[in-house]
Amino acid sequence: MSTSAIVMMVLICGFVWGGFFVLLTRAIASEESLDQEPVQDLLGMEGMDETLAFNLARRGVVTMEDLAELSVDDLTEIAAVDDKRAGELIMTARAPWFADEENQ
Repeated sequence: MSTSAIVMMVLICGFVWGGFFVLLTRAIASEESLDQEPVQDLLGMEGMDETLAFNLARRGVVTMEDLAELSVDDLTEIAAVDDKRAGELIMTARAPWFADEENQ
């Protein structure tokens, strides 16, 4: 076997092995996010239902603050809600931001 053939095999094995680690890392991260549950502020938020709260938590949105940081496009991509409901939920989640400004 020539040196170039050996080098090529090493490169291919490295590429396949590297791809395996990328997939493994993604699978672990995905599995960890499945264990998350929404916190009470998200569950008790006006307009929020339990099913949506748990769906959001599986995607890393576990608090009102997490939800407040999303855009309408972000929320409609990760949850089955229309633009209007997404906007209402986000603004409800952002309400404490405005309340804090008024109290200062």
